Order: sequence, then structure tokens, then C-alpha cells
Amino acid sequence: TIQSQYHITSRQHAPIPHLKSKNFNIQVKFLVGTDSKNNNKESTNSISTLDEQVLKEAQNYNDMIVGDFEDTYENLVLKSLLGLQWFTDLEDSYRPEYMLLIDDDVSVQVEDLVRLLKNKEEEIDREKKNNNHQLTFNKRKSLSVSADSANEQEPMLLCPWKNARRARVSRRGPWAVPVKSYPTNFWPSYCGGACYLLNFSAAEKLYEAAKTAVAYDVKVEDAFVTGVLRVRAGFDLESTRPICQHNLSKDSVTGQFLENRKNGVLRNGNEQVHINTFQRMK
Repeated sequence: TIQSQYHITSRQHAPIPHLKSKNFNIQVKFLVGTDSKNNNKESTNSISTLDEQVLKEAQNYNDMIVGDFEDTYENLVLKSLLGLQWFTDLEDSYRPEYMLLIDDDVSVQVEDLVRLLKNKEEEIDREKKNNNHQLTFNKRKSLSVSADSANEQEPMLLCPWKNARRARVSRRGPWAVPVKSYPTNFWPSYCGGACYLLNFSAAEKLYEAAKTAVAYDVKVEDAFVTGVLRVRAGFDLESTRPICQHNLSKDSVTGQFLENRKNGVLRNGNEQVHINTFQRMK
């Protein structure tokens, strides 16, 4: 799934809207919100021209997941949770084995991705065989082991771009987080948000953990989702060799966010907020 904004021609830039071979079947979905520039939000029946275009495109291509929140960088947490909800709500017969969440300015080495997953599956198969031997030994000792627990899928969260380890929480700059929102000085280890991969079990546990979280005002999406929520869910992540490349541009989600910061403008709800860089006058 690609985290994208409306005005970006992400469909044209997407490397593979659908890619299938004997070894893999990959589909691309776009995660989007609503038009943040709609000036008629007071009317419950109003919808912007841009929103109408998106809904029409979603019907035509069936590859867009539209959330009921403004499509801004500050809402990336909600956008990622939307992707997790979509993935976990799918029926078993329609759900992919894995979901790769990437930004709209990221390119993926598809063959490396397939090779990575193949190697990981082989590793899991070896671990299952070892566990089955242990299970047989336990049964001989008359220990109670349920079939469900033996067959339950282990959560898997891979960081095929970057893995931030014990990163300090920024209190200033573009990704500043106020102490009242997150008082701890360091983030848990987390995957760089431009590209991370997970299976159904990990997505389900992260989404369930989000239901009881109260820190949605933490805007650092990757640290919050793959760090804070992951720790709450009780599983680890794994750093892998890189398969993604972040091509930062001014038109991308991150690029526009940084450009707005540079120009002293941020979005807060439906209004633009101008940042006063001289808050402390002496």
C-alpha cells in the first residue's frame, strides 16, 4: 500500500499497479484521506471537486482506500492505521500474505522483495520443524499443548529500509513531540516509515494495540506505529537488507511537509497555522 496525497500523480509514478508471475502476485493500493483544502466542511452534505474525482477514480480502478480524515502529513498516523484496518478486515480468502507500507516517493526493488520473503519463509519453515520436534517431546511428557497455539502465526515486522534504534525524541524541529504527548526521552526501536513490511498477525496486533492508545497526537508515524504500538502489542521487529529507496522530492508527502515548515506554515485541523520563529523575545 502506498501512502499518497491527492494532488500527486502517484498512479503514474507507481512502479507496478499490478504485477504477477509464477513466483508472486503483487497489487498496489493507495491510502488517501479527504481534501484538506475543502472550504465547505461546515455543510455535512458538501464534498469538494477533488474528493469527487478521487471517489470516481476509486470506483474505476478499485485500488484506493479512502479514510475519513484530512489528507495531511500530520495525519500519517491515521493513514497507517487505515491501512492496518483494511488489511485485517479482509476475508481470509482475499487477504494477501504480507503488506508493504511505503511512501509515495519510495521505489521498491521487487525481485529483492520476493527474494527476501522467500528466504524468510524458508527460515520460518525451519523454525516450525524444530518447534514440532519440541511439541512431540512435550506431548510425551503429557503436557497440554493446544493445536491453535501450535499453528498460530507469529507476528512478523521487517524493516527493509531503516531501523532506528533508541532514537532520541525530538523536542524541536519538523518532528518535534511535546513532553505532554510523549514524556519518554527515547523511542522504542522502530522501522523507518518510508518502507516497512508485516504479516497479518503483526498488523492485527498493532491495530488492536491502537484501539487502547491515547497518543494519537504524536505525529511521528513510524516511531508511534512500529515502535510504541509494537511494544504495547508485545512483539519484536527485524532489520533486513534494504530493498527500498527513498526518492525525496518537493511534491511528495514528506517533501511538502518540510516545505511548509520551511515557509513557516503548518496545517492544524481545517486552518493554516503560521509558525512564529521568534517566540521568545528578550
